[in-house]
Amino acid sequence: MGITMSPGAPFNRQTTSLVQPTLEDALGITFEEAQVLRAIAIDCEARSASIHLALKPLVLELRFAALAEEPSSAAISERYQDLNRQRTQMVRDHVEGLKSAFGATRFARVEDFVGARKDSGSFFPAVPRVAPR
Repeated sequence: MGITMSPGAPFNRQTTSLVQPTLEDALGITFEEAQVLRAIAIDCEARSASIHLALKPLVLELRFAALAEEPSSAAISERYQDLNRQRTQMVRDHVEGLKSAFGATRFARVEDFVGARKDSGSFFPAVPRVAPR
């Protein structure tokens, strides 16, 4: 079904009959697969946010060193590189978890969907409501 906007309800000050497609409809996956995808995505986002928070002060220190035209601290540079490696590995691990949960064929469907929309600005654009049959 999807998250729906009531027909005639204002959306950006205009009436519309658009609906937001569900993850299942947009990707052509089952409800159970969508639940797995959501769980993996939530975990990935939480871990990524944690790494991002740890990186922020390091980036600041590295920028200050660059502005002062001084060499950066070896310890800060190493920690920065280590956290970036951890983030890269964490993403790979989550992608592998998704591949394992979906299987190669079903995972390819998700991968194709993401690849086709990565530069579009919206993964799930609203679409016209289809009248029930």
